[in-house]
Amino acid sequence: MSLSALPPPNKRLGQNFLIDPNIVRKIVALAELRPSDHVLEIGPGRGILTEALSRAAGRVTAIEVDPRLYAYLETKQAELPNVELVCEDALTYLVENLPMGTVVVANLPYYISTPLLFRLLDQRDRFPRMVLMLQGEVVDRLVAKPGGSDYGVLSVMAQYAAEITKSFRVSAQCFRPRPEVASAVVLLRTQDRTRLSPQEEIAFRALVKA
Repeated sequence: MSLSALPPPNKRLGQNFLIDPNIVRKIVALAELRPSDHVLEIGPGRGILTEALSRAAGRVTAIEVDPRLYAYLETKQAELPNVELVCEDALTYLVENLPMGTVVVANLPYYISTPLLFRLLDQRDRFPRMVLMLQGEVVDRLVAKPGGSDYGVLSVMAQYAAEITKSFRVSAQCFRPRPEVASAVVLLRTQDRTRLSPQEEIAFRALVKA
């Protein structure tokens, strides 16, 4: 399929497609994937990251809400035999059906990045590692220290659930169309974290949000 035949970006969905293969390689390397790994990708877009993930992992589940992009990715299915394409909203997809130990590697849609992140962290027992591209200011909040201007509810809840490392920034030139906001890639490791009981966690969340 020619570039002119590619589905155009949907402004309502905040689509900015990653086009830089060097950034793709850095993301995949950061995920430390093995041939036995199952990967969850949210928002595969035109598939540049999906293709790299399919080469590095044993299985990829790619969730795309845009039916136009889903149809485009279906035309490449023969090149991606270990990729399961799902046309669904990631906020309603039953991640509970994914195997334990699934690795999340995703360029999260910025307009729903915070609720999506909370949903993934709610299932952190299933996801030992997450490599996420996010809006730069969201990453700054994720890694903020107590007392800083960026420190808030997101910082507290995310840092309780995972060890978070800001890995690298991504220039707007790496996307088409170019986003108006800065982007960054963050690594979250959720294994071996101290856990509260379900009742204690509910109380903890209520206290943080109060």
